[in-house]
Amino acid sequence: MLSRQIVNFPHPALKEVAAPVTCFDDELRELVEEMKVLMHAHEGVGLAATQVGESRQLLIVSSYAFLTPEERKVASADPTWEGVDHVVINPSVLTQSKEEELDYEGCLSFPEVYIKVSRPRYVKIEALNLEGEPITLEGEGFGARAILHEMDHLNGKVMTDHLSYLARQSALNKHKRVQRALRAQQGEEEPEELPKVAQGLKSGRGKGSSKVKTKSGTRGAKKTSSKSKKKR
Repeated sequence: MLSRQIVNFPHPALKEVAAPVTCFDDELRELVEEMKVLMHAHEGVGLAATQVGESRQLLIVSSYAFLTPEERKVASADPTWEGVDHVVINPSVLTQSKEEELDYEGCLSFPEVYIKVSRPRYVKIEALNLEGEPITLEGEGFGARAILHEMDHLNGKVMTDHLSYLARQSALNKHKRVQRALRAQQGEEEPEELPKVAQGLKSGRGKGSSKVKTKSGTRGAKKTSSKSKKKR
């Protein structure tokens, strides 16, 4: 049984700036494995440690995010499709494009809420892998969106922070309606009112690509282990 679950906005963990990872031990590996299970169980393509209540500079991104739209359609329809989950620790941006792209994104901490967010079309980051070794990761289109969305989480931001006031309120109102419906189904009581400011990936549309560099060189992102990938 999993010891952690994905938290929904407005959980305070989603406003935290995560602490750098300094210890690469079995406990960290166990956390990563739990995050992978949770991400795939919720049909996500990315998940940050803060989304499971852990204040660590750690995220995972499915290689599904780096496929072309045509490849994603094939992968979503194929129950045997597999790929890899990129483990990204203590990430920082090396370079990103000035050109931005406006497209839909969702978030596992905002179930059933999809909004349009403008993000750089290309990004290259440096980070550490699960062994503490330096890596670089590049993403374009949907891939860049996935990387930057999850990095936002590590800095205490969620996707609605990128919206205007009115658009943010509309997204938060939908989130409240979804949460009420879920609680009604589960017979739970209503919590306190959501705050008026928000932040946190499910599915998108743009073309995506990535490269991961380690000491041994560059390898193209592969597919990830999930039966259906429709969300980030």
